[in-house]
Amino acid sequence: MVFNRLRKYNLKMNPLKCAFDATSGKFLGFIVRHRGIEVDPAKINTNQKMPPPRNLKSCEVYKAISHSSEDSYQTLLEDANPSTPHEERCPFPVG
Repeated sequence: MVFNRLRKYNLKMNPLKCAFDATSGKFLGFIVRHRGIEVDPAKINTNQKMPPPRNLKSCEVYKAISHSSEDSYQTLLEDANPSTPHEERCPFPVG
């Protein structure tokens, strides 16, 4: 059925980027499973291991990184809440 639609609209697929009948897989930093979409634990660990900001510029950069994909990483923000400990230690006004 998928291949018929592809032929009908003259679309091509890269076989190295396709997966059929897979139970889970990584896609754009998320893990897609039968029970839903989850944040990749490697992404959470990377964010938690970031060193605390030491000056105004690094505070702004950290905040921009932490909140750049707030909608996409809602689960990450709820589960790990990476910005709170660093913002509390940041002596500079950020925002």
